[in-house]
Amino acid sequence: MESPTIKHGNAMTAVMHSNLLRITQSSVSEIGSALWWSEMEKQGLPLVNKNPSNKENLILTFLWRDPDGSESHSPIKQVYIDINCVTNHHTFSPPSLVRLPKTDVWYWQLEIEKSWRGSYRLIPATEKWIGSNWEKALHSNDDARKMQRHWWRNLIKDAIPDPLNRQAPSAGSWSKKFSAIHLPGLMEQSLWQEFDLKPEFSELENKSFSDVGEVYWQSSILGIRRRVWTYACGKASDPEQRPLVILLDGDRWAKEMPVFSVLREQTQSGHLPAALYLLVDSVNGKQREQDLTCSEDFWLAIQKELIPQIKEELPHTENPAHTIVAGQSYGGLAAMFAGLKWPARFGCVLSQSGSFWWPNNKLMRKGNNSDDKGWLTDQVLSETYQPGRLKIFQQVGTREYSLTRVNDQLNKALTNKSFDVKYQKFVGGHDTLCWREGLITGLSYLLQNFSYQD
Repeated sequence: MESPTIKHGNAMTAVMHSNLLRITQSSVSEIGSALWWSEMEKQGLPLVNKNPSNKENLILTFLWRDPDGSESHSPIKQVYIDINCVTNHHTFSPPSLVRLPKTDVWYWQLEIEKSWRGSYRLIPATEKWIGSNWEKALHSNDDARKMQRHWWRNLIKDAIPDPLNRQAPSAGSWSKKFSAIHLPGLMEQSLWQEFDLKPEFSELENKSFSDVGEVYWQSSILGIRRRVWTYACGKASDPEQRPLVILLDGDRWAKEMPVFSVLREQTQSGHLPAALYLLVDSVNGKQREQDLTCSEDFWLAIQKELIPQIKEELPHTENPAHTIVAGQSYGGLAAMFAGLKWPARFGCVLSQSGSFWWPNNKLMRKGNNSDDKGWLTDQVLSETYQPGRLKIFQQVGTREYSLTRVNDQLNKALTNKSFDVKYQKFVGGHDTLCWREGLITGLSYLLQNFSYQD
């Protein structure tokens, strides 16, 4: 390929031009031209290339087109990139794309494992929101950590999905939209294809999901009213026998990443038995933290109030071997607690990225090397809970760092106490994009031996 003429004088600009042309495999000499951007749109972002120095990793190239043009016309001074469990959220200097001078092109690269999966978003920032300026303005008596968190939380309000990513954006934390990265060597998440292509599709409004219901649960024990989605999936020969699956953070699986079509497909194909699913709304952050941090009241309310209320209309099994509690993060902690505390009711646990540091948040701080453990792990080690017939499916991401460590601690404790636990790690972070496939894998594992007795 013939090298383009470099019109901008410094050596860094020349290198960036050359690098971009090589990576994008562009035949267009003018980087940033309409034709060049058209080529990038056809390829879809981020661009994925082999790493010649490390065959186990790939090079991802992120690009952003400044709608206001070059630096002489645009107010944008930085384009921060927030990649799940890659970007450090605790600094005033998170990674930012770099502008190619006198163009509308912003550019950044990342080296990552071939088997990684994750989500990301871009954050164009004006002079007001440049992190280094905030850091310079700190006084000696200021709380730097508090100020940084304030800056970051305000900064991400302007986060956007990548407009040139071919995957349709999906909702993530704080209801912001994220773009997805599925690398070429990964197993395809084909079950979620319908959602990925059109996430605005409302499953609850689709007539084919007539078995999805929405009820309200007024709990006298908890003193709160909340939504619960019910899904009687598949035809059960005996509804009194059908498995019961309780999904925590039900609003995520009913609205942000709707699971109904995937459950239906897996049931129709015979990978899952006909079952009753209860998706329990978390209400809000404060209520979620109260309910899902090993709260006996929450689980007593589930057993004494919610399940009897649902069973009046939707019969299901009382067999603990066919009753699953499933959750992620705080929900993973809560699901594990429920199974350990009440194995005679909740005989199967599906825990993903469980927050087993709780209540000692020091365990989550970067660089922590102490032997301290979370409360639930200590309970297992002290033999507060006995293995019995409890069956556990546990997952965590390799890029969840301290959270990976506390999951390792709990898994070791469970294994040493002879609990029946299957432990998996995925190459990714604290990410619904990773959890969604693991959720189906866990359900299939926990229900693999179930059969209706005619």
